[in-house]
Amino acid sequence: MNKVNQFLGEKDGQKLCAEIYKEEFGYSIKYFINGTLQTTESFPNNSIYYVEDAAENWLLGIKTL
Repeated sequence: MNKVNQFLGEKDGQKLCAEIYKEEFGYSIKYFINGTLQTTESFPNNSIYYVEDAAENWLLGIKTL
């Protein structure tokens, strides 16, 4: 698993981080709030652009976990 990108943001005084990893089967995102892992989401059949959009949408509050 290799980290390929990271998105940072802040909402309501909380620090948000979405880390994108390249895995054998595709991509995954690890979602963090204030440095604590909230969940991991797998994207086995999606492009890196789709996965980056998902990470950005979470930071903007469009996507919920």
